[in-house]
Amino acid sequence: MPDLSTQQLKELFDQYGADLFALCYLQAGRPAQALDLMAAALCDMAANPRLWAQAASPREGFFRAAYLNCLDNSLRRPKRRKKKKDSPLEEVPRALPFTLTDPLRQVMKLRLAHKAALFCRERLGLSGEESARVLGTSPLRAQRLAESALKKAGITQGQARANLEALAPGEDNLERVWEEFLDQQGRGGFAARQRCRRARRFLDAAMPYLALGVVAVCAAAYLGVEYGWFGAPYTPTQPIEGVITQEGYDGDSAVSLPIETGDVSVFVPEEGGFAEYIVHNTPYSPEDILRQMVLLGGAPEGTTLLSANLDSGGTESSDGSTVTYTLGDTLSLTLEFSQEAASLSGEEGERMLQAMAATFAAYTQGLDQLSIRCQGEELTVNGKTAQDFLGGQLTITRTAETDYRE
Repeated sequence: MPDLSTQQLKELFDQYGADLFALCYLQAGRPAQALDLMAAALCDMAANPRLWAQAASPREGFFRAAYLNCLDNSLRRPKRRKKKKDSPLEEVPRALPFTLTDPLRQVMKLRLAHKAALFCRERLGLSGEESARVLGTSPLRAQRLAESALKKAGITQGQARANLEALAPGEDNLERVWEEFLDQQGRGGFAARQRCRRARRFLDAAMPYLALGVVAVCAAAYLGVEYGWFGAPYTPTQPIEGVITQEGYDGDSAVSLPIETGDVSVFVPEEGGFAEYIVHNTPYSPEDILRQMVLLGGAPEGTTLLSANLDSGGTESSDGSTVTYTLGDTLSLTLEFSQEAASLSGEEGERMLQAMAATFAAYTQGLDQLSIRCQGEELTVNGKTAQDFLGGQLTITRTAETDYRE
């Protein structure tokens, strides 16, 4: 096993730093978070002898160690980035020397495994065997992931290569990442912090199997009680004559569950194309998304959501006490808007309907059918409906970020 040397790690970082940024950016989606991931990957290599042995081997070993860090990040719930006082990465400029093109946007929407396979083949130029060592899979699987990524993104191999090769960290950012790594390495308890990170990574990987085990135990306990495996079968309690039963607690109380929030893309028509607003901390519900569309100008003023129905076309069957639900092949979303939406007309109304369809398509991944209704009928502008615009490409003239508004 190679001896740990900060100088050796610096040489590897100087050689592969730009490619490391590209991989981390594909996972993080934001420049500042990508630089944080790069610094975390360097910390992992410096503190873990096994990862250091990989990183010091040919370049696929270096990127295998980096990919594991990205995989760890993908398993975690996104958190708001905390500012670190006097951190070199706090000075990262917002502008970077590449453009977020439509083909790159489509690649960014893919799962990490697909993005990493495409990165290995098109950016690094690795063979199937070398890509497999980075991804921890078979050569055939690595090739299939790359081909599937092109198909899912709807782009050509040339477009993928050109856009991935264009990803660059920008001037002085690689030096800032190295300074951040040295800063973390120089703080007390560096080795202990890295051991905690490895323990959390192990728990993240083991959690699905633990959850599956708990479900299996609960299912066995339920069936055992239901069919009398542990003694007499369960008999429901019969109501006592003269006693009135009441559903719920205190008559009609209801429990409100919190709605998950995150970043949502809202498209707004403007001269020459469409603006894409990234709305932070938006509740993942059609009603809240429509509210942001109205506030930003992507839907008619005063429009509200009357009803929403997301249907996978599945079927339900029962066998005794067991109910089985089978998912269908078609995912459809039906939205009923208030009468204000009927004001859409002409070319301007058609472009706004196109923006509305794109917003809800981005919110509901894998959507096959989209129906926007108003006053009991399909909303139609210039003979076009929302379904006609589903899957179409928008000309994005600019991208902006904003916070959710009530």
